[in-house]
Amino acid sequence: MIKNLLSITALFCAVSVAAIAQPSRIEEATTLVVPEVEEEEVVVVEEPEPEITCKDCSPVEEQTLEFFHDKGITDKYALAMIMGSIKQESRFKPNVCEGGFITTWSGCRRGGYGLIQFTSAHRYYGLGRYAQRTGQPPEAAQTQLEYIVTEREWAAAKKIFVKQGLPMHSYDRAGKIWLGYGIKGKRLMYAWDYAARIS
Repeated sequence: MIKNLLSITALFCAVSVAAIAQPSRIEEATTLVVPEVEEEEVVVVEEPEPEITCKDCSPVEEQTLEFFHDKGITDKYALAMIMGSIKQESRFKPNVCEGGFITTWSGCRRGGYGLIQFTSAHRYYGLGRYAQRTGQPPEAAQTQLEYIVTEREWAAAKKIFVKQGLPMHSYDRAGKIWLGYGIKGKRLMYAWDYAARIS
C-alpha cells in the first residue's frame, strides 16, 4: 500500500511538473509575443524662421535687419524704426565718426562713433572693451551689433521693440530710450521708408 501511495505521489508530482512546464492551450492562445524592435534615432525637424528681406538695402542694412530679427524683433514697424534710427545716426557706416569722418574706433576723438554713434564714455569705451575681449575689430558692424544687445539702454528699449502690433510712434519712443538722441532728424521718415521695403 505504501508502494502504491508512493507511486501515486510520484505520478502526481510528474504530472504537476509537466503541467507547470507546458503552457495550456488557453495560455498559448493568449500569450503576447513582443517582437524585438531596434531603437530608431528620432530626428527633430525645426521649421526655419521666415526670412526677412529689405528691398534695395545695402549688405550692412541686410545684416542689421537679420541680426535684430534673429534677436526676436519681428514686428515690421519695430524693425523699421530700428533701421531708420541707425540710418539717421550713421547711414549704416560702422566706421564713421560724428560729422561724417571715416576712421578707426581709436581715431574718433570727439562725438559719437559707429552705427549708433556710441557717444557717452560708457558706450564708446564699452564698445572698445567688448571688441578687445572678443578679439573683434570695433569698426566691424557685427562687433557693434553684438555689443549693442549687451547694453542696458538696449535692454530697456527691447521690452517695447519685441511687442507686436504697436503703432510706429511707440517704437519711436523705444528708439529714444535706446539711443537717447538729442536730434530727431529724419529717423521717422526713414522708418516709414523701411516699413515699405521690409518683407
